[in-house]
Amino acid sequence: MTSHKFIENTSEYLHKIASQALVIIPVGSVEQHGPHLPVGSDSYNVQQIAEMAAEKTQNKMILVAPTLWYGSSHHHLGFGGCMSLGGKTLLAVLCDLGNSLVTGGVKKIFFLNGHGGNRFMLREAAKELVNEYNNDVIIGSSDYWEIAREALADIKIKTPGHAGSFETALQMARDEKLVDYDAIKHLINGTKPDSKDYQYRIISQAERDQLRFQSLRSRGNINRKDAFVKAGGISEVPEFATRELGEQILTIVVDEVAKFFVEFWEHS
Repeated sequence: MTSHKFIENTSEYLHKIASQALVIIPVGSVEQHGPHLPVGSDSYNVQQIAEMAAEKTQNKMILVAPTLWYGSSHHHLGFGGCMSLGGKTLLAVLCDLGNSLVTGGVKKIFFLNGHGGNRFMLREAAKELVNEYNNDVIIGSSDYWEIAREALADIKIKTPGHAGSFETALQMARDEKLVDYDAIKHLINGTKPDSKDYQYRIISQAERDQLRFQSLRSRGNINRKDAFVKAGGISEVPEFATRELGEQILTIVVDEVAKFFVEFWEHS
């Protein structure tokens, strides 16, 4: 019996199909996602999307490797619960994983990103691997929300944001038990729970936007130390998040990513 999950197959089978296969490597993060979401949100989401999309293709040559849970999250170290790889380390890990697959005969690899902070390292890893192997391999990368950007245009919320309505709705659809609804109420009402160690700042959206250089970010890559700490750990209050919205987003994203996987696999 074969599976879309790379690790559920035998080495003999994987060796047999290697040259015809497309291997998807989901990459996430372990970092704060506000006071209401688990630190593994990015990894949970990208793993589910990759696996559901691969299943939807019904193409046994499209395989999903184990998710790389750790990403580039040093900009979240001001909070607790962050486990981050430096940019150079992440790049080295991605290249090592790619090299392992190519050595085993794989010709097509795609890094599916679930965390914005990983984006540039995934692109660089794909470029380095292709340069190393010349025309023998095809390697790409993208954020799942960028693949689905056009199809998500009618959903009038920030996409994807950070721990805002988009990611909160996805988590509600994936596993509501890991959502702290009381914390969401505090964020919406602008109040703090009765806790001495509450680390999240309650600020207005206008103040948050100013801290994150909203008017400049569209024209360049602007960084500021401890921006997420100063901005309360989130891009916006998740006031529009519902399970129904999350299910709608998940359906759209999975459909678009599945189509993308097939197109990438067919490319030569």
